[in-house]
Amino acid sequence: MKQLIRVAKQQWLKLTIGLAVLGFLCSYAVLFWAYETYKSNKLARLKGCSPLAIETQTPSTRSSDILLIGDSRIKAWGNPQLGSNKEVINEGIDGETTTELLCRLDNILNQYKPQLFILQTGINDLVTASMLKEPERERVENRAFGNIQRIIEQLSQSGAKVLYLDIVPPIKPDIMRSIVWGANIEESVQNLNKLIRQNNSNIEQFEMAEVFLNAETNSWRGEYALDALHWTSDAYAHLTQEISRQIQ
Repeated sequence: MKQLIRVAKQQWLKLTIGLAVLGFLCSYAVLFWAYETYKSNKLARLKGCSPLAIETQTPSTRSSDILLIGDSRIKAWGNPQLGSNKEVINEGIDGETTTELLCRLDNILNQYKPQLFILQTGINDLVTASMLKEPERERVENRAFGNIQRIIEQLSQSGAKVLYLDIVPPIKPDIMRSIVWGANIEESVQNLNKLIRQNNSNIEQFEMAEVFLNAETNSWRGEYALDALHWTSDAYAHLTQEISRQIQ
């Protein structure tokens, strides 16, 4: 009887170990598939136009004082009160890359005739670049710079003023994002911001560190982070105050 019990325990142990290994392999396969899908979707948005970008707009021109364009960071800003009696229109799109913004720029310029464009874009390109190895990462970063240059050029040629808000690097990501994001995003952000500042002395620029940097600690304000990429309402209130002061 003891022998049978011993054999049963051994078989049960082997079965338990086998199921644990199978579970681990299945979990790894699911995570690998999720990672590759996420990465593929990100890469696709670097190369092509989204449906929103190529959607044909009804031919009509709308004048406004200020037009906000860019990604989710712009979209979440809403329609802030930037100065007295100024009409603000928000054309931000969640997750938008510089390529996608460039794709829809003609539609924007045909539809709106603002006095001032406020532009903030590029973080989604750099997040994707962080997931790549060299030389692919450098190519993505260079493409983002080239796209932003073309966007600024076309906006300037419209006759409106352009205010470029430089890119704010993410704070430390959560566990899930840290699995897929690389560790070099902040360096990429600093490099791109430097290139934009050096090559666009003809337009107004705003260093976002004036809002997000804590001068006492010389680090980014954690209380302004809604998550690793996005900002709280307090951050936007501060941003609105500073931008209003600059464009007066």
